[in-house]
Amino acid sequence: MDTAPANNEQHNQDTLNRMNAIDKALGAQIHAQRSRRGWSRKRLAEQTRSSKKAIAQMESGARPITVRELYRVCMVLRVEPRDLVIAAQAEAETG
Repeated sequence: MDTAPANNEQHNQDTLNRMNAIDKALGAQIHAQRSRRGWSRKRLAEQTRSSKKAIAQMESGARPITVRELYRVCMVLRVEPRDLVIAAQAEAETG
């Protein structure tokens, strides 16, 4: 009996779950940085030339953040993208 397809499906689901956890954790990191500065979503949206809806989706992990969006948000918030990604990865692995 071949269990490879079942194992592959489980691997794919595990990968998807991990990616979703990282998206949520990265969004939480962005939210924390924004809040630390006392900024509203509207202000971050204006500074990054995004919409408030896009910022809300990023922060909630409702959709993946593109590399371009990440860099733009990090430039505006004056944080290093790698720092947010490392923190998000650690949070996703422990949370």
